[in-house]
Amino acid sequence: MSSRPQRTKTAKRRTGATRKDAERRRLAAESRARQDEQPPLPVAWCDGGVRGGRAAAAFVLCSAAGRVIGEHACVVNTDSVEEAECAAVAAALERAAELRLEELEVRLDSQVVVGWLTGAPRPGWSRRALRPVLAQLPRIGRVSFRWVPREANAHVDRLVAEALAG
Repeated sequence: MSSRPQRTKTAKRRTGATRKDAERRRLAAESRARQDEQPPLPVAWCDGGVRGGRAAAAFVLCSAAGRVIGEHACVVNTDSVEEAECAAVAAALERAAELRLEELEVRLDSQVVVGWLTGAPRPGWSRRALRPVLAQLPRIGRVSFRWVPREANAHVDRLVAEALAG
């Protein structure tokens, strides 16, 4: 037998670095979570709907802490669901401006309208639907738009259904 020291086959690690895979995964997850951390913003949940020749728009405005600070549902004069959704967004932005909110995240269950508001190509007739939204945007500092599944927007969807039924 030789008295040579056995060579290690692993790469040299920094001092204090972990050697266990589970620990590396945990540290990586914590690092990703820190990168994604953002202060909570006030949120406007918006929805619109058309049934039987009637259209309605609704929004629920929540503070950064999650408390409801505004809520509204009404019948609107339009034939398309996209225009009803835009009417809901415009009403939410108007209320947010009245409350002097500087930042707002608008959540909708309409991928089409979120696409229009975030720069996706849109048909010419969408200008009429977007006009009230675009008029309200300068009144608030920063507004972001996010699509959410319909189930996440259930409370506002119920408000739209009630407005359409009444």
